[in-house]
Amino acid sequence: GEGNVREFLEPLGYQAVLSVHLCTAADGRFNGNAFVELNSEHAVKDALERLNRQQMGSRYIEIFESSMLERDASMTAERRRRRLHGQAPAQGARGRAPTYNGRGGLPGAPAPPYFPHPGSNMPMANYAPAPQQRNGYPVVRIRGLPFSSNESTIAEFLHGVNIPAQGVHMVYDANERPTGEAFVEVLSEADVQAALSMHNKTLGTRYIEVFRSSQGEMYRLQLGEAPVPEGVYGGQRQPFAPQMFQQAPMAGFAPPPPPHQHQAMPPMNAPMGWQ
Repeated sequence: GEGNVREFLEPLGYQAVLSVHLCTAADGRFNGNAFVELNSEHAVKDALERLNRQQMGSRYIEIFESSMLERDASMTAERRRRRLHGQAPAQGARGRAPTYNGRGGLPGAPAPPYFPHPGSNMPMANYAPAPQQRNGYPVVRIRGLPFSSNESTIAEFLHGVNIPAQGVHMVYDANERPTGEAFVEVLSEADVQAALSMHNKTLGTRYIEVFRSSQGEMYRLQLGEAPVPEGVYGGQRQPFAPQMFQQAPMAGFAPPPPPHQHQAMPPMNAPMGWQ
């Protein structure tokens, strides 16, 4: 429970933990994941250095840097599941009102759970500090990703494109599976053009589509107001190491023949989610 989490984090100091959110599965039971809000970047670094892979009872605990967006998306998905299944909030589920200011995954329709990939510092791209307001960042949308991809995979694929810290947002479906889509915030219009130049390039054996998007489209998906395309589900959510880029992906479909010209992103017209 929450008390166990707070006791585990006691080495960080009595006032380090601001809030604890325990994540729940579709049946309302704790699923082993939790989001913890700490009072400083120093406390986050301290937790990663001192407590990652330490034991809580008989379990080894893994700690990953996360964001408010990830936590809020998880809470939103849990509320949807409770509405569908008529469940009461799980004990220990608490937090502030939604804010959208960091990296995270985006939910799929109709009531997606949200389980972010670990290790999302994304060291393979050029990063700028994340500002308090992200509304000005241009956005590109990526489709056709191997289902074993993670944020670092995407950052490396877009090598040379300047991506703000926590700027890669993966999309998951209602069954916790990646859809092969992602949204990426970039720093400038020049970076949008650089990203678009990767349209129909290959990642493993997949042809990757890159389209211009927007903050509005990205958050429509986050709020469940736009669709996940059908027929793109499946695959394993495991890291896709850089040395595997020239090999077949761990899961996914064979690539289609490359189109002869860049095509515009089709409009969407219906609904699309620390461990």
